[in-house]
Amino acid sequence: MPKYPISGSSLDRKITSGLSTLITVKVGNTSVGALQTLDIKQNRPTAKWQEIGTDGFVENHPKGAANVTASATRIVFDGLSITESFARGFFNIQAQRIPFDIQIIDRQQGDGSLAVLHTLHSCWFTDTSTPYKSSDFLVIQTASFDCLKITTTRMGESAAIGGINGIGYEFDSIERSTDVKGYQGRLDPAGSTFSNNSGVTTDIKDALASAGKLFGAGTPR
Repeated sequence: MPKYPISGSSLDRKITSGLSTLITVKVGNTSVGALQTLDIKQNRPTAKWQEIGTDGFVENHPKGAANVTASATRIVFDGLSITESFARGFFNIQAQRIPFDIQIIDRQQGDGSLAVLHTLHSCWFTDTSTPYKSSDFLVIQTASFDCLKITTTRMGESAAIGGINGIGYEFDSIERSTDVKGYQGRLDPAGSTFSNNSGVTTDIKDALASAGKLFGAGTPR
């Protein structure tokens, strides 16, 4: 199989580029059809600090949690509004009182359990738009979502395997478990900060139990 001499990219008789035709978007057991775009954005604020006597920055670190948002554009099809297409029982976002998860199934590396599953957790509609135009007979709606977190798995484990070529990557167990389970407090473990914690807090009950031991209280039930 011929390869580019520097990048190592392969030139064979198959498509290895990511294709939107291999993407399925679901909410629960319902597939979201007639989507034109689904845009997922992740951002995290960072802070740099300097010190007297040093020409340059001393450290760069996060100053806030990662924020996950998404937006979608959909042709009104089968009589479904964009909120209904995401398996919601309402037209207007003021009616929403229960968050929902959005699943993006990427079948680039295989079907079924071999697919990569991205999950946007606890999503809320933040805005919708329905323009009616004389110049375009199609009614196309847009919606934006604010989500609690995002996780990515393949066969129930980390999907980060270095692609089909298995390229090398820096391994950190906390990063990989956070990618799979979406832990909050990923900067808590020793080694990430000067914290005395020994691991990621995964459950509120565990945190309360630790606090109980610290102050001499019993284990919460």
